[in-house]
Amino acid sequence: CDVLDTWFSSGLLPLSALGWPMKAFDCSTFYPLSVMETGQDILFFWVARMAMLGIQLTGTLPFNKILLHGLICDSSGQKMSKSRGNTIDPLQLIEGVGKLKQHQIGSGISSLGADALRASLLATDFTKPAVAYSEESALDYRRFCNKVWQSMQFLLSVLPREVPPETALTINTEGMWSRLRQPLLDCEETSLVDLWILYRLAQRSSQFNRTFSNLCSSKGEDISPSHSLHNCVSELRNWWTQEFCSVYLEVVKQRMRAPHSGGTSIASPDVLVNCFLCGLRLLHPITPHLSEVLWQSFPPQLPVPREPLLLQPYPEDILASVHPDFEALSAFINGLLAAASRVTNWRLTLGLNKSSKDSAGLLLLLQSQKTRSEDLINLRAQEMATREITYALTSLRCIDPRASFMTVPCGSDVHLHFDPQVVDFSAAEVSLDARLANQRKKAKAVEKKAATNPQEGLSRSDSVKLSLIKTQIKELELQLHHLLQCKNAHSK
Repeated sequence: CDVLDTWFSSGLLPLSALGWPMKAFDCSTFYPLSVMETGQDILFFWVARMAMLGIQLTGTLPFNKILLHGLICDSSGQKMSKSRGNTIDPLQLIEGVGKLKQHQIGSGISSLGADALRASLLATDFTKPAVAYSEESALDYRRFCNKVWQSMQFLLSVLPREVPPETALTINTEGMWSRLRQPLLDCEETSLVDLWILYRLAQRSSQFNRTFSNLCSSKGEDISPSHSLHNCVSELRNWWTQEFCSVYLEVVKQRMRAPHSGGTSIASPDVLVNCFLCGLRLLHPITPHLSEVLWQSFPPQLPVPREPLLLQPYPEDILASVHPDFEALSAFINGLLAAASRVTNWRLTLGLNKSSKDSAGLLLLLQSQKTRSEDLINLRAQEMATREITYALTSLRCIDPRASFMTVPCGSDVHLHFDPQVVDFSAAEVSLDARLANQRKKAKAVEKKAATNPQEGLSRSDSVKLSLIKTQIKELELQLHHLLQCKNAHSK
């Protein structure tokens, strides 16, 4: 009886909250509602009763649309409920660390904060039938916030204390994006790495603009996966951590260490500063507190707008006007990043640590690049970008060929050139065999899971997982093939 009474009174909510059945009830002004948002598990218990009572008492449905989210579960897939004790108190995450253990959070974190909680929720796909959310997700975004904070500290440390009048520092990201409207061959004054980070930022801006436009649309159109909000948040995080911090800032550091540089500040910070400012504007709806504090941290000598970030215009969508050449540039840089990753993997496999720099280097064979990029990218600019990225990410310089050294290909015409005398080929072979066996075991486990239910087959997540494992297997097989070639050549 108590349950029935609860659902009955809840079903009257759209009416009773507006004054029904008193005379103060104004059906024409606030009724019906626009959208009803609720969990799919109570669609019949609550929402259906609202509809029935609304039609019976007013002759009109109480809302025009119903937005359903999936069942909210914990990390183990169990539905969150007070009786199970697996619910999450958001205030405990904002002001503390919730139920997380000390070994999970490490030292230096006493609270996760509102921004980390907000970002982790925005990055969650609530369209799934079962939505798994855990406190670890908020912790993960707390670390992301820390990464953004640290990048700001680096930026402040390399900015010139005084900007001379002859240094035309332009604080206008949309203005800098005008370079992306030209063919690559007309952008010789800007390095390919600078153009790449601007292009990737323009892509993120376009993605967010289209997503917000779809969310605000009243047409009820289906939103493509790439323009869903949770994917946008994940892609922006990837830009900040994997592209801006892990690649571009490393290249900036390498430029500062160059012999002609003073080593303490960056001479031309236009691209760096504009990327950071635009990144903060994109980040503001996701982490408003962090982005506002960082926006106000810029030194007064820089011509940065002093109004709060909240009042700044949102970055524009200029992707439609970007020259097609930049898609080739993006593919070229992605190839370099993959090559740098393979160089690192080879060094670990061969035991070439940082202390053995004299025993290894990089060979660049860029003649074939011109044909592959169809003359879209200047060969000299390609070589400069290749040298910048590979050295920044691997700490290995390009060297001249040595007769006593061996070479293994790493992709994008980048080769690891090393001294075989310092390598234990047998140990490297054992290591690769073990890693290969482990990946094959993982692939069989996923395939076995699909075989137990052939009608449904693999889920989307398992399909992606299996694809990644098979790609890793191919990489390891190719690496083992080249290793055995080097081993056989060395033993002769």
